[in-house]
Amino acid sequence: MKYPLFIHDKLNELENVIASWPVNIEIDHVIKWILQFDPNDYYIALRVINNLNVIGYDDMNSALQVAYSRLLRMAKDKNTVIKGDNTLFAGIGDAGKSGSMISYHFRLINDVSEENFLDEDSFHHLEKERVNNIVLLDDVISTGNQATREINVLTEKVTPFKVKNIFLLTVCGMRDGITKITDETKALTFSAFEYGKEDTVESLDSKFYDGVLHDSRKELRERIEYYGKISSNSNNGMGYGGIGGLIVFPYNTPNSTLPIIWSDRNGWIPLFKRVRRVNGISSYYKQMDKAIETKVNQEKPQVIGQEAEPTNLNLYVEGKTDEDFFNVLTEEYGLAERLKVEKLNVISLGGEFLSEKLIKILSDLGEKNLFLFENDELFYTGSRGIKKYVEEKFPQLPVIYLEPSIMQFIRINDLIQDGDIALSLEKTLGESISLEHIHSDPRLLNEIEKHLRTKYRNRLKPIFSRFIDEERVAIFIEQVNQKLYGKS
Repeated sequence: MKYPLFIHDKLNELENVIASWPVNIEIDHVIKWILQFDPNDYYIALRVINNLNVIGYDDMNSALQVAYSRLLRMAKDKNTVIKGDNTLFAGIGDAGKSGSMISYHFRLINDVSEENFLDEDSFHHLEKERVNNIVLLDDVISTGNQATREINVLTEKVTPFKVKNIFLLTVCGMRDGITKITDETKALTFSAFEYGKEDTVESLDSKFYDGVLHDSRKELRERIEYYGKISSNSNNGMGYGGIGGLIVFPYNTPNSTLPIIWSDRNGWIPLFKRVRRVNGISSYYKQMDKAIETKVNQEKPQVIGQEAEPTNLNLYVEGKTDEDFFNVLTEEYGLAERLKVEKLNVISLGGEFLSEKLIKILSDLGEKNLFLFENDELFYTGSRGIKKYVEEKFPQLPVIYLEPSIMQFIRINDLIQDGDIALSLEKTLGESISLEHIHSDPRLLNEIEKHLRTKYRNRLKPIFSRFIDEERVAIFIEQVNQKLYGKS
């Protein structure tokens, strides 16, 4: 058979590109895919083929080794260890096909025991509060929307079992999606291969458009979107979230990749077909709910005479930064001993810190709890913020409001005059901001905290340690003892 002249002239180029892919695919199938485009658009199909990021099993295994190495390092930063008796691994959400595949390769390449993966046999470790860490696995982070929702639901489910840390590991991730998950959940999130908009078709400044005049780039993108809408039977021709991705895995194609690559709607022949999914960790939610119900309904020990002081205290805080700070107080300032408890569990609630369902469950467990929330009324005058919400919904909740945040425990004068920190803060605060102004406006303290969280995301604990105001910590400890025991 004689192909159209454009395709005939590009056969050698096509064969070389296909040969470079770490998957087996017949050139006849690739040509069949190209022929679906209008003849004037064959060049678009060829440009897509030349820019596809086809990830093979060797690439994936290398990525999973890198991700595991970063997991171990990040766990150390969190003062925990990833080991057989305190960690469970699972595919995230409905990631069944991809999550199961990633889990399988992750387990083999990193020599992780199958017993460490969540299943019917290992679920009892969660029930018995042996699990400190849950590690979620998937192939790709796109917008981060689905993972954010899933992790916040998971946080609500596992916090009553004293799970402290949630990690999310993926092979690939879009930087914006990773940032969203990091900012809106308690999960520590990282991908072995991180990509930005410059690696997609959506951005007209991406490498995909190299060699195309800027005035012609929009028209090229519109044609791709046109075919995407037809092939996916959707109003979004750029894939999930409008990302316009170009990533292909050897076993599946993400839905954030261009639909013209994977969709089979309206008779479209996909270049790499997308496989439907089944449930991952979410399939255990009913079992978790049942275990929580059993835990809540367990008969509480009766104490004869004067009520005994608790041996354990659960300190629930809003986010990862707060958790890091109070862990510093625990490790370096003997917070547990000064609060008269044998064991202090500092647990971040992430995006679920105002979940009515979770707060009710934690209260019903009958354990000694204390919640620490920011006093956002100091940030936003007249707002119906956290404090008013909690006082209305949970008037009996043991809660202390920070004034206005963990920054109350930091020697601000020393912090903002410290070398590199001072230099980096100038862009945030401006050179003319005075110390008096900072101390009189809590919103500026909030801006300083945001800046530190962004610039020193995984290096905050040493900063906290250097600039802790011990007098304010002592006052806080008296406040907590008064709240818990009615005495200092």
